[in-house]
Amino acid sequence: MDNERPASVQGLKDAEDRRASNSGLVFLGWIGLELAAYAVLVLTASDEAPRNCSGLCFSDRGTLVLLGMMFGLFVLVGQLIVGLLLTKAYNRRRMTSFATGSAAYFTTFILASLVLTLLAVAR
Repeated sequence: MDNERPASVQGLKDAEDRRASNSGLVFLGWIGLELAAYAVLVLTASDEAPRNCSGLCFSDRGTLVLLGMMFGLFVLVGQLIVGLLLTKAYNRRRMTSFATGSAAYFTTFILASLVLTLLAVAR
């Protein structure tokens, strides 16, 4: 007995795999836009230290880089992990690749915003 799948079932499986990989690329594209926006923000921030400052003084650019290293990296890693898991879960709903990747990104963006807001308020 032959254990191979019929061509129609194999073609459907290939299409699902392509859609899943494309939705993952859409999600990573949104993450890339997020990183590009952060880079533009850092590059356009002032690099001058405040006047009449005694002690440890940071420019706007230095503050943005410090916050990015302290919080941004952890948020980004969390977004990547949760977002790729959500992309896989959303693929089961048979949405388009763009809708799946975008829904996963915006869900992680909202979750990250809520977590950072709660951390800022709890301070």
